[in-house]
Amino acid sequence: PTTWKLPDFMDTNPHGGNSPFDFNVWGQSRHCRGLKLKIINNLDEEWEPFFQQSIKDWEQGDPDVLSLSVTKAAVHDPDCEFVTGSMKVCNGDYGNTDWVGLNEVMLLDDQIIASVALMNDYHLDRMSVEAKQNTMCHELGHGFGLGHWDENFWNRDMGNCMDYTNTYENNQLPDRSNFLFLERMYGKLDGTSFVNNTEGLYCSSKVEYGSSTSSSRSEIFKKRVLTQEIIKD
Repeated sequence: PTTWKLPDFMDTNPHGGNSPFDFNVWGQSRHCRGLKLKIINNLDEEWEPFFQQSIKDWEQGDPDVLSLSVTKAAVHDPDCEFVTGSMKVCNGDYGNTDWVGLNEVMLLDDQIIASVALMNDYHLDRMSVEAKQNTMCHELGHGFGLGHWDENFWNRDMGNCMDYTNTYENNQLPDRSNFLFLERMYGKLDGTSFVNNTEGLYCSSKVEYGSSTSSSRSEIFKKRVLTQEIIKD
């Protein structure tokens, strides 16, 4: 599309918080056996290397929390519409927006039921390969339910792609801290995670899934354009 219309509901940091209990998670989290997620690849060919590398980096984490099943979109979807139970990853020229990348999650009863990740070629076509890799890694991380590790662009980089940075080459990958947090949200894939710390696992909490009145809404992470630098939100 030549213009990308954002939904009326906006929250620039919907996943913000210090504990997994502060975050929205995918509904299957109650099983405490990791997150098994379908990823729909709706990207152009030039984005394939960045996508494939980020999928590999997220899926080979320690602890082993994520199992990602990737399929190529049968028909290209220029509008990047939600598919229930999946994260769809897209790119396009969305125009001179104030974001370079965006992840939107759809919630039902405060659980994630779908996600879309967008890469805005209007900005990213003029940016480095390191910026593209960082952006892909970052937006996928939001789709899993993660927030930001740090929101200061000018301090020392933390070395993972969920950290705000202006030096993209320093924050190309997820790191162990990202996966430890994901473990507390979803548990390990082999089911060996235990409640052995003061806060425990989100997935083992006594949340009554589906007990509230059903309602759906969307929440958005977007990247801002600040001064003349493209930075990430």
